[in-house]
Amino acid sequence: MVVRRRGGPAASQDGQRRVSPEVNQPGDEADLIRTAQAGDRPAFAVLIYRYWDRLYRWLCRLTRDPTAAEDLTQETFLKAFAAVGRFEPGSNFRAWLFRIGHNNFVNQRRALRHNRQPLVPEAAEEPRGPVVRR
Repeated sequence: MVVRRRGGPAASQDGQRRVSPEVNQPGDEADLIRTAQAGDRPAFAVLIYRYWDRLYRWLCRLTRDPTAAEDLTQETFLKAFAAVGRFEPGSNFRAWLFRIGHNNFVNQRRALRHNRQPLVPEAAEEPRGPVVRR
């Protein structure tokens, strides 16, 4: 898959159509979504290109961890790609995408909360705590 940064759709030597992420015509997003729903990966790549930074920055604010935000952003786009066929035409794509990102964030936090290990009883009973100071 090749995504060009300038110009319009182009065809390569292998005959595959290339999609430019900088086409900002009215209704363009709806066309890209319809094309992505038909299985066109370059069209979905354009949607990724358009929304990656916004979603990543928002997830950075939620997580306060750039690495976790990047992982969540990738996971969000993977889930969105898998579910793009279920996206309702005419709905707000950005809201749908950010809802997937928010759900991923909540699930990550829930998993972290359930994976916490309790303090070993011996350390809890020690009056000085688990750290020995000299």
